[in-house]
Amino acid sequence: MRALLRHRALALSLIAVSLFVVLWIARSFGWLQPLELWAYDQTIRWQPAPHGPQSPVTVVGITEEDLNRFGYPISDELLTQALDTLLKAGASAIGVDLYRDLPVPPGREALGTLARDSDRIYWIFQFAEPEGRGIPEPEFMQGTGREAFNDLIADPGGYVRRGLLFLDDGQRYATSLALQLAMRHLAETGVTPQAGSDDPQHMRLGAVEFVPLDADFGAYVGADAAGYQFPLDHKDLARPLPHIDFGDLIDGTFTADTIAGHIVLLGTRAESINDFFFTPLNRGTDAERLYGVTLQAAITAQILRLAQGRSRPIRSLTESAETAWIGFWLLIGMAMGIWQRGALGASIVIALGVGVILAIAFFALYHDLWLPAATPILALVASASLATAYLSGKEKKERGTLMRLFSQQLSPRVAETLWEQRENMLVGGRLPPQRVEASVLFTDIVGFTSISENLDPAVLMDWLNEYMEAMSSLALRYDGIVDKFIGDAVMAVFGVPLRDNDPQAPRRNAKNALRCALAMEKALHRLNRSWGERQLPQIEIRAGVHSGPLVAGSLGGAERSSYTVLGDTVNTASRLESYDKAIHAPQGMLCRILTGESTRELVDEDFRTEAVGSVLLKGKQTPVTVYRVIAEQSA
Repeated sequence: MRALLRHRALALSLIAVSLFVVLWIARSFGWLQPLELWAYDQTIRWQPAPHGPQSPVTVVGITEEDLNRFGYPISDELLTQALDTLLKAGASAIGVDLYRDLPVPPGREALGTLARDSDRIYWIFQFAEPEGRGIPEPEFMQGTGREAFNDLIADPGGYVRRGLLFLDDGQRYATSLALQLAMRHLAETGVTPQAGSDDPQHMRLGAVEFVPLDADFGAYVGADAAGYQFPLDHKDLARPLPHIDFGDLIDGTFTADTIAGHIVLLGTRAESINDFFFTPLNRGTDAERLYGVTLQAAITAQILRLAQGRSRPIRSLTESAETAWIGFWLLIGMAMGIWQRGALGASIVIALGVGVILAIAFFALYHDLWLPAATPILALVASASLATAYLSGKEKKERGTLMRLFSQQLSPRVAETLWEQRENMLVGGRLPPQRVEASVLFTDIVGFTSISENLDPAVLMDWLNEYMEAMSSLALRYDGIVDKFIGDAVMAVFGVPLRDNDPQAPRRNAKNALRCALAMEKALHRLNRSWGERQLPQIEIRAGVHSGPLVAGSLGGAERSSYTVLGDTVNTASRLESYDKAIHAPQGMLCRILTGESTRELVDEDFRTEAVGSVLLKGKQTPVTVYRVIAEQSA
């Protein structure tokens, strides 16, 4: 058993290690990144809206109605009016998320004067993309220090999960619009950027120290880490930010409280202007795409939350911790596969395991920790499935081995017990030889040769099969195994293949053998009546029963083998069956049953017997005391 368990443990260990290596390679090359990002998006979507007051950020959106009313692009004169209204309403900082590198007359000079003279107005520009050109800020903002880039990082599929604080393209080092606006607002409360306490190269703003993301942060593998990036939590998109339509601002029909003391971002919110993005919150839903100005506002609001200590930035595990996390769930999956080998049971526990991983990932992200979810789920499902498949295949093979060895030799009860104890018995697909105490029963048909010569072959085989089926079923009923059929002879063994260490086991086996022989005699009466009605031969049989030590095990080659028993006990039982054919069955019985002294001593006085005498059986060197069995005493 220990060898078998070691073999299975080694096989399962190899499966686990191989699967771990495959997952590690797949993760290292980024093949699992899309799945991990999908899982991350789901947990982001499940997060509740942040508690407490909403960040003071308002969006002024130029809608389709505004474009129809004022034309496109909005003139410099209207922008001047809008900005002047916002300044007078008390906006703490204004971010213009509109490109205005070219004049849109009338009103260019007035717009430039207002924007240049007010330290609360910030204007965007766009860095040049590879093999492309950027879009500069308006000429009147150049050199003011209030020009800011609005570039965003979009992952494959257009999803924005990371924000930028600073960016350097080798020619220009600049600050993002969201950070510029947040710093201007926070400066009114005395909060200014400082060198990080953990690393002076990092920026601390109020309560938060921004740690730049590396290329392998979270589920990312070799991501573009240019600039000073930080993870977006999108919590401020879970509840709508205050917004005002541009036309209402121009008309003065807005609520002053949404402007006073607020950061205000002015940009387009029109479908006809291609300025929108996807975020985890609208992935796989029918939600509208997010306008760029709204996303910039949400990023600004997040920076405010972090700086004010109302949230913490999202963190991720170290590489070694992530590896351990994945390995842990791989081992859990292996344990599930070992524990539940049925398809239904395995499916249920795997589903529960997946649910636990998602729940842990959700609560971890709720506490600002990004845990990998997709790879652990793959590890769990794959390891559980492979362990289940391996063990099920192993069991199927072992069951096939047992069936090849025993076929129809065993009773259902013995077969079930044997299957339950297979780990203690099978070695290399074979039952190892063992010396056991058992009882052997041989039966033979009296006068079978003449019967076979007088019957048509087909009739003979049908008649003989009917007899064999009746006799073998009785052997199984009394917990024996049918070792073999030899012509018309039946050999049954009681006490194998299950080794019973109970001191009373030899006694039970001997009694079962004799009871089986007596039951065969009774069954023969029924068979003879049936055969007589069909004009088939009616017969008598002889039986020999002997108890003692024998060797049991698998005999044969790799392609074909069977379970059998060998030894003097077998030979003696055979000799008892064929001894002195002149000794007939008792009056009224159809079966002569002879047994030896060893069997009689085991059954004691439980069976009525007659002494035949001490005889020297063929092939024996010492005499054997032989008894003829009449009946069981209780019968």
